[in-house]
Amino acid sequence: MVDAGGRLVVGDTYEVKFAHETLVKASHHSPARPKGLRLELKSTGSWSEPRYEVVLVRHFDDLVDPVPVPVPTDVTRYHPAVKAFLAGRGRQAVTNEYLARAARILQALAAEAPRRGVDALVPSQVPPGLDTYRAREVDRADLVLRAPGGIYSIRVREKVSQIESPVQPPRLRREQASWQPARKVEVVSTGVIEVIVEGAGMGYSGDRFRDSKTITVEEKLPRIFRAIEIERLRSAWRDQEREREAADRRDRWETAMAEARVKYEEQARWNAFVARSNEWEAMTRHRRFLAAAETASAAASASSGLDDFLASAEQLLDRRDPI
Repeated sequence: MVDAGGRLVVGDTYEVKFAHETLVKASHHSPARPKGLRLELKSTGSWSEPRYEVVLVRHFDDLVDPVPVPVPTDVTRYHPAVKAFLAGRGRQAVTNEYLARAARILQALAAEAPRRGVDALVPSQVPPGLDTYRAREVDRADLVLRAPGGIYSIRVREKVSQIESPVQPPRLRREQASWQPARKVEVVSTGVIEVIVEGAGMGYSGDRFRDSKTITVEEKLPRIFRAIEIERLRSAWRDQEREREAADRRDRWETAMAEARVKYEEQARWNAFVARSNEWEAMTRHRRFLAAAETASAAASASSGLDDFLASAEQLLDRRDPI
């Protein structure tokens, strides 16, 4: 692939596609794979005329290693966003038993962000101008991280279980208001904390970092900053590619304009030459007519007025001769 310039046509059949998909996936785990690069199989044809290529693309995951994020056990001063989270009754998706832990997780993210070149903001501090989708993410966020690669909305929630718990209807109407629905399910706390990160480079509904049987969400916090850093590198690379493509377009435009100028000048010189040639052809015809007229005038002993006219015509021909 390197010798082929990073792009290699492999075939036009689905059998070839499936065979090379296996090779491409295997190459991702090969020790011979160059750091920061990997292979991808792409379709460059159509449904009726398939065509498959293996291309060498940038892989920024190799360039960023996770760095530990310290999570405080005791917090003396919370970040303003964490304070708002603790005070925001009705917006918290965490039970009271695990509220302090959720606050420590948010505080760890807010404290680590400046050390990574990222701003930690209260959602209300995010400047306007976001598109509707991103603005909706920010509006429901508990913490917002503003990184060079984009805006990231952080939400902390607890995974809960709902069990069927039907409630007997009241015996008397006055025991329950008419507008109050009967409780049909009971929410049970699980203690499983989940951090949802929405923003550039994340999934459609955000990337989720959750407690598992072997690792806690606190230990997964480095993955959040790693994902943000990878997106920063990817965004910078996209900017460089756009600048390179814009420079290539400018170079192609300037080359095309230079070629157009040359062709225009050549055509202009040719048009001028053709015009002079046509004038010379007409002038030659006029001179033949003048010679014939002078001969006829001398044979007929014409008046001097005709001689003067022919003499002035000869002077005009001399002045207008293109040669």
